[in-house]
Amino acid sequence: MSVLTKIIYTIAASATIVYVMTTLFSFFGIGFETYGIYILFIVGMSILYAMLPERKEGIFTPKS
Repeated sequence: MSVLTKIIYTIAASATIVYVMTTLFSFFGIGFETYGIYILFIVGMSILYAMLPERKEGIFTPKS
């Protein structure tokens, strides 16, 4: 899977999660200022995870 498709899937999944969580928390009467930073952190980490390479060469790893 290419990096671009991983990023597109991640953004789509993140948008869905944000929509569902904001709807759920607004139903329970919890404001965005309470949980917003956590949702934004999770979205940011998932986008960074999608952009990072799957395998990283290191000093001690054999090159193949």
